[in-house]
Amino acid sequence: MIDRWIGELGERLNLTAEELADVIWLTLIRQQGSVTNATQAEPEARVETTGRRLQVAPIVEMDISTSVSIANSQSTSEIVAGIAPRRSQTALMTNTVLDRVPFKVPNPPSIREPLALVRSLRPLMRQVPSDYIAGLDEQATAQQIAETRVWQPIVQPALEPWLELVLIADESASMVIWQQTVLEFRKLLRNYGTFRDVQLWGLRWSGTQLELRPGIGSEALQQAPRQAKELLDPSGRRLILLITDCVAEQWHEPDLTKALRLWAQSSPVAIAQVLPEWLWVRTAIRGFEPVSLTALEPGLPNSRLTIDWSSVWQVESAPKSSVCVPIVPLEPTSVLTWSQMVMGRGEAPGYWVRSFAPEIDEVSPQLLSSQERLERFQVQSSPIAQRLIGLIAASPVITLPVIRLIQETLLPTSEQMNVAEVLLGGLLEQIEPLKLETKSDEVEYRFVDEAIRKLLIEKTPVPDTVQVLSKYIEKQFEMSLDEFVAELQVWSQSENAELVERAKPFATVTAAVLKRKGRKYRAFVEHIEQQYSPSKEPKSSKPADFPPFQEFEFETGVIDETLQPFEFTVAKIELQRKGIRRQPSVVIQREKRQAWHYIEPLGETLSLEMVAIPEGSFLMGSPEDEPERFSSESPQHSVQVPEFLMGKYPVTQAQWRFVARLPQVNRSLDPDPSNYKGDDHPVERVSWLDAVEFCERLNRFVEGRRSWLTGKSYRLPSEAEWEYACRAGTTTPFHFGDAISPELANYNWDESYNKIKVAKKKDFRGTTPLDQFGVANGFGLCDLHGNVWEWCEDHWHSDYEGAPGNGSAWIDPEAEEDTSRVLRGGSWINDPRSCRSASRDAFAAGRRYISFGFRVVCSPPRTL
Repeated sequence: MIDRWIGELGERLNLTAEELADVIWLTLIRQQGSVTNATQAEPEARVETTGRRLQVAPIVEMDISTSVSIANSQSTSEIVAGIAPRRSQTALMTNTVLDRVPFKVPNPPSIREPLALVRSLRPLMRQVPSDYIAGLDEQATAQQIAETRVWQPIVQPALEPWLELVLIADESASMVIWQQTVLEFRKLLRNYGTFRDVQLWGLRWSGTQLELRPGIGSEALQQAPRQAKELLDPSGRRLILLITDCVAEQWHEPDLTKALRLWAQSSPVAIAQVLPEWLWVRTAIRGFEPVSLTALEPGLPNSRLTIDWSSVWQVESAPKSSVCVPIVPLEPTSVLTWSQMVMGRGEAPGYWVRSFAPEIDEVSPQLLSSQERLERFQVQSSPIAQRLIGLIAASPVITLPVIRLIQETLLPTSEQMNVAEVLLGGLLEQIEPLKLETKSDEVEYRFVDEAIRKLLIEKTPVPDTVQVLSKYIEKQFEMSLDEFVAELQVWSQSENAELVERAKPFATVTAAVLKRKGRKYRAFVEHIEQQYSPSKEPKSSKPADFPPFQEFEFETGVIDETLQPFEFTVAKIELQRKGIRRQPSVVIQREKRQAWHYIEPLGETLSLEMVAIPEGSFLMGSPEDEPERFSSESPQHSVQVPEFLMGKYPVTQAQWRFVARLPQVNRSLDPDPSNYKGDDHPVERVSWLDAVEFCERLNRFVEGRRSWLTGKSYRLPSEAEWEYACRAGTTTPFHFGDAISPELANYNWDESYNKIKVAKKKDFRGTTPLDQFGVANGFGLCDLHGNVWEWCEDHWHSDYEGAPGNGSAWIDPEAEEDTSRVLRGGSWINDPRSCRSASRDAFAAGRRYISFGFRVVCSPPRTL
């Protein structure tokens, strides 16, 4: 019974053995009777499982209105502003000391291809007779009994793997994130049976002194440091593998290379590098010389390998501390090449490892400004790492569980390699020095300069930063963002100076994230900025001598701060011809541009991005000589379009679902109509009437928050507004140019346009996520050609005879409700001809189809 209880409790609550022991102990104590005070009994205790530790907290019923007074009355010893995880707003204000503990986020496997990796070790699988283990030889024993009638067993040495492995794990500060990789690698090696034994040792430094201990982390705490010579094996049947990232400064000291040279005298030695080769330039490997290594017979120690020095410019007499070793990334192909070399089957790349003076950058990082540091990181890092660091900036606390939470929710395609890029990029540092007993999930990081955090938050989309903050608060404190903001206001107003100071990082980061969201958080942000602003110089007690007051005239104006700049990439197609009869080749040119947009929040993590479209005039329709045009695009005529705001993308399924759940105005809406599912896919299978209902519900939702508008609300674009916004000043068939490419848009590329056939890249069938191609037109709008048809306000007219010239919708006041309405832009199922800027189509207002979507527009903000 007790075994079953322990099993179910551990499985349901994911408790460790230590936590289960604490639960049992607490249960026995409570059965013996609760300890009471001489004058008043203590409140009943409850057990909360939070993170990795059990917390025992008294149950206290409290009204939120009393929280400020209680916070002010608590002494420093009674309240810790480490701001612990809790299940209600009142839990913080108890007299129990609650520590901040890391929450649990599943650690994804850091070895992506474990089976392929262990298969690459097959060349090392050689068995030899054991010197210590014997087994019964059944055939010889049976034959002896049959021939001599002597019942005596015949034994022979049992077969065992030829090699044993000593896995040495680098435990320097930069290797904290690879602890899981080391443990996974050891488990793989033990389970696969390649080696007679697999030992795990940890390597650390005390200053420049190398220290070795059996085990890693807390497992090695009880062990005294050992000497490197203890790993020597005279039999030559030991393989030594050092798993590291080669980042520690001690790689520039002679102690480590001396140890490698010592081991290489009697054993095959290699370095297992956790980082990919393109990141090696940021490690000590940049100072090593590449060589080629060959073993003439199996299991030779490194000192007896044949070395090809042809790639080394100048070979000097090798110092005593240098050694040649293979450096192998943890990839199946590289591991296989090294394994074959160890067994005398070919050569493998290696490096001449030696201590050297570290290279000095032209400009020390300490001399760079925050912007320059950030730019250096962006130049050296992958796009996913740049995205990850921007999201990390939105979290008040930076730990590996927090980073994994961000990866899980917003960057599921990111890998452990991207985390390494972020931690090695020079923007973050560990708050406390790494100790032997420190667990990787408990290591906390901070930005080397808080100005870098502010720059990253400004460059990261508001919905993403708010989602990171909300997810962190939900995991760590088990409350909503609004509840947490209310708590922060309480803590920042407390008379307890320590509480106010300990709450500072949470308050300042939260305020920085919510500052761009504005609206209901504006007062909170102003309060936090004032509360934690740098102290100003005290004012002089002596009154200043002011000159006499004079009257003057001035003009007032209102600056709207809701528009924010953003950067985007514009793509242009150039057709290059080689020869008269040859088909032109498509060349894509990209460039960066900037525009202005407004973020309309729909929830804590959802928003609508509206791009400012400037006023201007254009020729609507297509010219007579445009290839494959339709007659309905005539006559081409001039239209003057006032400024307006247009959705950067078609309405997404997540946005549709949010609005569809709002109170009905005129008609019901299916919250999930789309055929091709995905929150970031455009909604489809919606009619014109559905799109109008969406706009009316959205307007009611934002009513009372649009003092910055001129009076118009969200609506469908007019046909003139749509084409003007799509062209963005271009006169070509597409805003890309004279052609279209599957690298830039989602359409039916099986068909050519104007006999221009593009190379097939990928067979897109169905809608694609928004901004799949990472390009926009000159105004900053995306996905205008293809993906989904977009409804416009106008009734259908067969041509432009009599069309308005002021950009307004062409409406027939006597038309019936289900009269055909205009669709623009083409879709994933259409050929290039239907995806042109001037192409137009129409269907009944109540018609739904798998390629029908829409985007919204509204009026611009006020100007001076």
